[in-house]
Amino acid sequence: MAALFAERDRRARQGHDAQLALYRHELGTAANERQGHLQAADTATKRIVELLPGAADAGLSIAEISRLTGYSRPTLYRLLNEARPKYDAAIRFRKWAEILDSATEQLGHAAGRDELAGFAGITVDELCDQLTRLYEHAVARLDSLGPAAVLLVEILPSLPHVEKVVLTHIFSHRMSLEEVARSVDRPVAEVIVWAVLGMLRALPAIDKQAAESAPA
Repeated sequence: MAALFAERDRRARQGHDAQLALYRHELGTAANERQGHLQAADTATKRIVELLPGAADAGLSIAEISRLTGYSRPTLYRLLNEARPKYDAAIRFRKWAEILDSATEQLGHAAGRDELAGFAGITVDELCDQLTRLYEHAVARLDSLGPAAVLLVEILPSLPHVEKVVLTHIFSHRMSLEEVARSVDRPVAEVIVWAVLGMLRALPAIDKQAAESAPA
């Protein structure tokens, strides 16, 4: 009789253990699915935020964007206000990249700082001020490329010497601007301008190479 009770208890424990294992599995699976949905939602939100300024500038009303996305108007106004500086910087960066490319093509060699200022019809000081304002955007843009950023190493040799040196120190050696300035014996302000000029040349080339190497 004792053996029967022991067998009954053993089977009960097995059943309980199996039940616990089932719940652990199902809860883990559900948690993974939830995490996947959260990540997908986060990716979609970031994409909506990126599109907001352009959509607003194109003429879509906040009311219509609200209907399309499901976000409330107050939320959209807040997101738009947060996205606008980054969007404006991206537009300015593309504009200067195009101007630099045109100046280089017209001159027949890589346009330098002073040549770019003359081509754009502004003073060197005005150019430096505008390029300095693009530094943080350009660095963030390059860092955001992930694996594609390794293409910078391939593009560096084609850049003017001082720009190549500065970008190598910043991105390959991860030196601070102050450290780079000391290494080239020039003010930080000049280092920033050289870095932006280098990124104005490099980023469009990186984008082109990344697009060409992407799977069809």
